[in-house]
Amino acid sequence: MPDNKSTPFEESAQTKNAVLPNGEFAQAGHEKEHEIVKPPCSEAKTVEEEPPKSYGTRPPDSQGDKNLQDLIEIVNQNSELAMEEAHEAVALANSARLKAESAREKAEKARNSAEETRNIAEFSRNMSEKERETSESLKQEALKAKEITELALEEANNAKHKAELVEERYKLVLEGSNDGLWDWDIKKGTVYWNGRFFRMLGIQAAGTDLNQAKTLFELVHPEDQQRLLDTINCTLKSREHFEEMFRVRDSAGKYADYCIRGKTIIDEAGHPIRMAGTITNITDRIQLQENLKLAMGEAELANHRKTQALAHMSHELKTPLNAIMGYSELLLKGAGGDLTEKQRRYIQNVTISGQHMLEMVNDILDITKIEAGKIQITLEWIDINTFMNDIKTMIQESAAQKHLTLIFDIQKGLNGITADPARLRQVLINLLSNAVKFNRKGGQVQLQLSKSEDQHWLICKVIDTGIGIPKAKINSLFTEFYQVDTSTAGQQKGAGLGLALTKRLIELQGGTISVESEENKGTAFTFTLPLSPQEKH
Repeated sequence: MPDNKSTPFEESAQTKNAVLPNGEFAQAGHEKEHEIVKPPCSEAKTVEEEPPKSYGTRPPDSQGDKNLQDLIEIVNQNSELAMEEAHEAVALANSARLKAESAREKAEKARNSAEETRNIAEFSRNMSEKERETSESLKQEALKAKEITELALEEANNAKHKAELVEERYKLVLEGSNDGLWDWDIKKGTVYWNGRFFRMLGIQAAGTDLNQAKTLFELVHPEDQQRLLDTINCTLKSREHFEEMFRVRDSAGKYADYCIRGKTIIDEAGHPIRMAGTITNITDRIQLQENLKLAMGEAELANHRKTQALAHMSHELKTPLNAIMGYSELLLKGAGGDLTEKQRRYIQNVTISGQHMLEMVNDILDITKIEAGKIQITLEWIDINTFMNDIKTMIQESAAQKHLTLIFDIQKGLNGITADPARLRQVLINLLSNAVKFNRKGGQVQLQLSKSEDQHWLICKVIDTGIGIPKAKINSLFTEFYQVDTSTAGQQKGAGLGLALTKRLIELQGGTISVESEENKGTAFTFTLPLSPQEKH
């Protein structure tokens, strides 16, 4: 390092501005610290110098060399200072690099720590959410369990209440009924009777041993004792319920009818250990049954007499009716001479009324025959197409008078049926006549014939578009002598036997009949008859 003494060059620079070897001006007191002085450079010269003149040999300039050496010394010192500062800068840079590396590592660790903290927080949050959900689920299950428990308690209370009601009702029934109770403990050899049992017999209550039972058994009618014993012994073996009627003598010495019921109770080994049941006074019931039998006998006798009277009356009515209708037809044909229009109209009314009355008489005769079991069903093969053409011809005129459309719809492949042709014709004419009679002018009557899905039944439907039947009266349609009171039927009332007779005739042939109706829309009657297994195809 230089000392505090100034060199000649520095002194020169301190007294005046000088041009430094690098071409820059240096002022006294403004030198830069640690500035390195560059060596002289030829490029700084701007005026070409003349070569020095030679005046012979000159001694070396010792002062100039000294200044140059001092300048070199300064340059070397500045170089050393620069090197030291460079080394210090490198050391500081290395230190800064190491600190930066350390800071980076710490920052990485901090980042990793922050990531772990975030993950832990996320995990904690998820766990908290799951715990909350689990807690909520447990809470809901607890509420459900509470509700189920409350329902179970309520059901248990209801069951208990019902059991109490049943027990109370049972006691009331026992106390208020006419039944006596008995309970035979076979192992102990004792028999229990309630107070009602003794009151029915009019005797005092006694003990419960078998001797008392034998004494009471002696009150049973001698003709019924063995039968009662046999029933009890049989029940002990079969373990079934039993019921037997017998007669018992009361304290007044009068026999009354009783019914005893019981059941055997067995142990795990299948041995009878008890038998219990009831005993009921059925004297009034027996008397009622006897009275009912007498009443039924009298009713049957009266019905038989009514049937005979109706049959006799019908036969008696048919004779004059046939005469009236016969003479009416003769008069209409001109057998008594020419008739005026008024006379012809009167005779036609007589004929129509006679025909209507004859139909009622025939219905009454058929009903009486059915009730007496004297009507005969004759089964024959019936060709459906031919048979239905005849039926249509018979009903077509009355349908035309009301301008009704008559439709017969027969299923393809339905060729015939085995039935009673006369009774089947009677059924169809009756249903079709009603469909015409109770229809509106310009309406429609349709007859549908088909087979059932199992091919075993004929299904026949008669449908009209008439006035219909009130729902309250449908169930009474097939009752004898019942008539539906309608404005349309008011002028054409019959005896109320047509549908009742139709139902009887269908049932006699193994069929059924039903009806559907709606007021002001129409009615549909449907009946079935079994098809013959000999059906032709």
